[in-house]
Amino acid sequence: MSSRSTHHTSGRGRVNSVDFLGSDYEWVAVDCNGHLGYFATAGCGHAPRFFRTRKSEHEPIVHKLLALPLRGVGLPAGDLSEDAPEPWKALANRGVFGFDAPWGYYKRVYQPSSPIHVSELPGDLQTFFQTARVPGACWENAPTVPDSVLIECDLEDRDEP
Repeated sequence: MSSRSTHHTSGRGRVNSVDFLGSDYEWVAVDCNGHLGYFATAGCGHAPRFFRTRKSEHEPIVHKLLALPLRGVGLPAGDLSEDAPEPWKALANRGVFGFDAPWGYYKRVYQPSSPIHVSELPGDLQTFFQTARVPGACWENAPTVPDSVLIECDLEDRDEP
């Protein structure tokens, strides 16, 4: 999905930390307010366990999000130009916050003018996002998402398969 090539795994879609480094993965999650975030790891960003254990489910979800109707204008955040590569701008136009991690941490690169709430999604997407949550983060108020928030999410998720 992103302009960089993404790494695909075989088998059950599991990604461990060794597989993860140096490859660009994309994942999505809901924050503490029920808003959606899209993340590109850029080969060095941490991803929560719910992504690493269900990697193959995230790309189809991104495609479904891109098929949602437009609901506003995506606004570049920080130094990213308005000519940003897809899908950040396209997702922000549909209400999804966009983050990238070439700096080694996630920085918001696109924000929606009208954020979508998980309750506004079709049922299958709502079901997916029940387990793809980062409760310690608020995309709207955070220009960055620290690894500590994602690692805390891993700890809360440790009892799941």
